[in-house]
Amino acid sequence: MQDTNKYKIAVFHAFFYEKGGGEKLVFNLRNYYNAHLYAVTVNFKKYKPDGGDSFSKELFNPKYELTYLCKDSENRVIKFIKRLFVFTLSNKIEELLNYDAVIFSGNVMFLQRRLKKLRDKSSKTGKPKFIMYCHTPPRKLTDLFKSFIANTPFLLRPFFKYGSKYVLHHYRKDVRTMELIFTNSYTTQKRITEFTGLNSIVVYSLIDVNKYKFIEQGDFYLSYARLEDTKRIPLIIDAFEKMPDKKLIICSSGPMRGWLEAELKKRNLQNVVYEGLVSDERLIELIGKCFAGIYIPINEDLGLTQLEIMSAGKPVIGVNEGGLMETIIDGKTGVMIKADPAVEDLIDAIKNLSKEKALSMKESCIAQASNFTPEIFFEKVNKELDKIIMGRKGIE
Repeated sequence: MQDTNKYKIAVFHAFFYEKGGGEKLVFNLRNYYNAHLYAVTVNFKKYKPDGGDSFSKELFNPKYELTYLCKDSENRVIKFIKRLFVFTLSNKIEELLNYDAVIFSGNVMFLQRRLKKLRDKSSKTGKPKFIMYCHTPPRKLTDLFKSFIANTPFLLRPFFKYGSKYVLHHYRKDVRTMELIFTNSYTTQKRITEFTGLNSIVVYSLIDVNKYKFIEQGDFYLSYARLEDTKRIPLIIDAFEKMPDKKLIICSSGPMRGWLEAELKKRNLQNVVYEGLVSDERLIELIGKCFAGIYIPINEDLGLTQLEIMSAGKPVIGVNEGGLMETIIDGKTGVMIKADPAVEDLIDAIKNLSKEKALSMKESCIAQASNFTPEIFFEKVNKELDKIIMGRKGIE
């Protein structure tokens, strides 16, 4: 058995603003290695040390240390300046020199290069080692750049193009300080290579397969993808508007929340229920009772939504793009609609998924989800961690 206290580890996650797959993985890393958790900032409006929700309890778990570099300002300009200041000047960064390795999660600028200079100046051991778990490179600067620019005001496009090139340039320089890069899928690995020229090691993210259980085959579909344009939320709403006999429950939040609430009211969609951002306990119940999940993001990096739903023995209607191609087995653990789908493609998939077919996928779903356990994840990570910390050759 791996000695989880063998090394002194710090985990640095960029921002605790939403509770997504990246944040769940960070907690797993912290808990497994008994690591000191660092963050640039925390959304104290949503999550509080005395908060009753499970995410707040996990974030502020008294068993572990948590250090955040600053509190954000409400003013966007001041917020940017404060973050830039802590990236380049905060003395808390120097604390990271006391660790065998720092595992970076999420995207920040300048901090890694500053830490490397401090390390090179003060350390004779080459520690801490810099390790990155890449959930995704900044997508608006990489694979979604063309659509991002196309959706900006015409007169501002030159400014955004220049700014994007500048940020991507510094992102590349930061990533190149890493001595070991893990990616959460082959999709992400391909992007990292394309936009930085660096190699990486694929270690699929993990889920707690014991957390989600089949309760019953309910009468509703479930969507809890973050409410943003890359998750194709409007397409899902359009589909259910045309199927008033099919019920959908949405339980998430994000930039499109206002749009979603307005659309449901305007269209008077009685078959679509929006519950907002629910507790983990409520999400577990919804997953266990749903008929099937719906998750059709644009070229997703990996995605944990489909894995969590499948671990409860429920099929997922996904899209033949990105990380979903690596996780959903068409006809066995779900239904894959074509890439760049139309509303009719989703409607056809829903109508063709009978009760009998959905139930017949139960065991295959559970079996597929079992390939993403913590045991498999940490066995692979520990192997590479030993190599890099003990000075043996890692990635090239």
